[in-house]
Amino acid sequence: MRARFALALVFLGLGCSSKGHAEATSSQPAARETAPSASQNAARTEAPSAPAAPSVLPDWPALPAGKPGKPPAVTTYKRIKEPTLVIFFGTWCGGCVASVLSDAELAKQFSPKVRVGLALMADTDAKFGEFARGLEVPLAIDVWSDNPATRELKELCDIHGLPMSCLVDADHKVLWRGEPGSARKILTAMENGRIDQAVAASKEVVDIVDKARAAPDDKTLRARAVAAAAGLGGYENSVAWPLVEKGEALDLAVALARDSTIATGGLDFASLDTYAFGLWKLGHKEQAVAAAKRGMDVCDALKASCTEERGRYEELKAALKK
Repeated sequence: MRARFALALVFLGLGCSSKGHAEATSSQPAARETAPSASQNAARTEAPSAPAAPSVLPDWPALPAGKPGKPPAVTTYKRIKEPTLVIFFGTWCGGCVASVLSDAELAKQFSPKVRVGLALMADTDAKFGEFARGLEVPLAIDVWSDNPATRELKELCDIHGLPMSCLVDADHKVLWRGEPGSARKILTAMENGRIDQAVAASKEVVDIVDKARAAPDDKTLRARAVAAAAGLGGYENSVAWPLVEKGEALDLAVALARDSTIATGGLDFASLDTYAFGLWKLGHKEQAVAAAKRGMDVCDALKASCTEERGRYEELKAALKK
């Protein structure tokens, strides 16, 4: 079983071979170097109201529609007066490819108040263009070349692997760094004037999730953990995948994975794969196949091979028919 993308690349001089997206590195996390942030009240100590059962499939929105059109132009990063969410990206990075449609939705949702863009790392403009031209759906997002400007951002944001993102203000003060799948909650908090509270809550979120992971039979603690992490899709998937893979704390893992698919708009095939596999292990087989099928729809839109995810989908689908 693969070790998933936690930090798909440790930056040893960016010395990893660049590959086309169909052969990208594994899409799923093994461990995350740093935890994302959550709103201050997300880590409350009182028991939250009961969320939807993990086996109830979310009502994911339709996949982006329309013809691909002209791929995004790759330009040089420049400072602007608005905050910028920089998503460090490589076409060779499975986790980056898995979430790129969700990244584009962030750009659409928060523009023009926040600029959202992909900063290429260990990649070339030509390879990104080849990747973008192969998509089956439109991709509207800023893309910045791997050059001194983006490398300066990498150093500023202390980025050691992908996929990661970093929110900076007009003066290039770092406001937050974490998984791209967690950025929507942070940007929403910023819109509401609560980004300081959101960033300050990260330790509470990690602590309560760790406690729930250590006490899988404690339903109250589990509910608090799921409520605390809600909306932090990248973090949720990084916690859920190893638990699902090992068959540990499955109720917690599947609840986190379900919310991860919601936080990423059902557009990240890695979180969909985690959710599907966890559902299957809990015995919710029809729902598992349906979630896996959604993941395959995302893979097909990206023209990604999704070798492991597709193989698992075919196995689950065949087993369901028996």
